[in-house]
Amino acid sequence: MRIPGRSVCVGVTAEPPRPAPVPEDWLPQFEWLAELLSDSRAVVSTLLWEPLFRPSELRAQIDRYRAEIENAGPLADHALGLQLADNAKALLDAVRDRCDLDQRLAQIAVRYFVLGDDGDDDLMSPFGFDDDVEVFNAVVERIGLRELLISA
Repeated sequence: MRIPGRSVCVGVTAEPPRPAPVPEDWLPQFEWLAELLSDSRAVVSTLLWEPLFRPSELRAQIDRYRAEIENAGPLADHALGLQLADNAKALLDAVRDRCDLDQRLAQIAVRYFVLGDDGDDDLMSPFGFDDDVEVFNAVVERIGLRELLISA
């Protein structure tokens, strides 16, 4: 499903100036948050208001978190965490030239992933990344990048 109102898309450079937090006219496009589990919803609602990071900053966050996943104890689902890291980078590549709304959604997915203790502590349970997959998949669905969906 595509986000309604894609007319907000404009040409974007590789490192655009970062806009202010979400414009109020975009808020109806985030009604899908109600579909998320309550723990995930609270964190995503907070991330929604962060200023946009530069793609290079988000990539660095993914790289740092990937290293944490690789060094995590036996309880962590390493394979799923590494797949999320790879797909998060692919998501950033895919939205590079898209509108600010798609970039914001991608940032929400990436930032949720790199927060180790978001809805569930990612590295302390074999199910720790399940909420990250839920948020990631909700975002890629909404921006029409189904090829990046992750099965958990």
